[in-house]
Amino acid sequence: MRKWGGNWASNLKELTIAEKQVYQTSSDGVPHYFWADKEWVFYIIPHNFTQDEITEIIGAIPQAQTRK
Repeated sequence: MRKWGGNWASNLKELTIAEKQVYQTSSDGVPHYFWADKEWVFYIIPHNFTQDEITEIIGAIPQAQTRK
């Protein structure tokens, strides 16, 4: 992301939200959040949500289970 993110890389922030390492950027004035969890990548662009609601949304997505 830092190397190939274009405008995103210039304002990329690493945050801990709901015990997850989350990246935030906003190339268009709207925050974008993304994170990886083992086999999955999540990317959300929440509109009209408070920071508390965004934290709740990110926290509601369960951690991926390791396949056996």
